[in-house]
Amino acid sequence: MIDVATVGPIRRGEGLRLSRVQYARFADLLDALSPEEWAAPTDCAGWDVKAVASHVLGSLEDIRKPHGFVRRYQLARKEDGDWLDALNAVQVREHAAWEPGRIAAELRAVVKPALRMRARTPLLLRTVVRPTLPVAGRVPLSWIADVVYTRDTFLHRVDVCRATGREVVVDDVERRVIADIVREWAGRHGAPFVLRLTGPAGATYGSGTGGAEIACDAVDFARYVGGRGNPEGLLATPVQY
Repeated sequence: MIDVATVGPIRRGEGLRLSRVQYARFADLLDALSPEEWAAPTDCAGWDVKAVASHVLGSLEDIRKPHGFVRRYQLARKEDGDWLDALNAVQVREHAAWEPGRIAAELRAVVKPALRMRARTPLLLRTVVRPTLPVAGRVPLSWIADVVYTRDTFLHRVDVCRATGREVVVDDVERRVIADIVREWAGRHGAPFVLRLTGPAGATYGSGTGGAEIACDAVDFARYVGGRGNPEGLLATPVQY
């Protein structure tokens, strides 16, 4: 069993490597979709597969061209509700007229320059800029770049796979992403536990003694703490995506 206290955080270089794999796997998935599958509803309320892909593409565009992000952010701030949800909606809306093939091709094309731009983000900007997120609260830009973007892309790949009945490709890369999710999840609820995650990305984690014992598939765990499904008990503790 892995003591969750020994799971280290994801830092800049590792975050870039993990993101690179997640974007590549997401692009491969989009390339394999049929026209009908692009219209399939997902676990994201009101979003079909095309909307999910549009959001992931929009996030990459915002990384690649910060001035474009500022423009979208300003539009989002004019809408009611959470600014992040509004920003996501702007990303989807601005790609609504695009054909699926164009979305898939552009996403693959923009990954490399977007990650190059992310790697060049000055340290001062990464540490001083601290947006407020719905679950995590106020956090440095570095954590959003190194951790949240990777998680978000992974979870949306899961969303698309579930919507289209496809198998979710996971290996040691996703195991590392999920280990970091477990670390944050454990810190948010603070209770003792034993968590047995099954599947290729699984492992057994624990903290303290006498706590809840939970067993589920590793990908399902990532879904539950990401607001999908109907989790109960400690699994209902949310993690930032």
